[in-house]
Amino acid sequence: MTYDFNAAEAFEMAIQIEKNGAAFYRKAASLQKEGSDDNTESVHSC
Repeated sequence: MTYDFNAAEAFEMAIQIEKNGAAFYRKAASLQKEGSDDNTESVHSC
């Protein structure tokens, strides 16, 4: 299966991937801040 993208479309996809990633990590960080005292033992017990 092939996909034909021009440079502008590929660039826009890359920007959206970066935005999605940033939003994901901001949300993960906010959840960690909210529950930072709840799960510290399970996170560090590798």
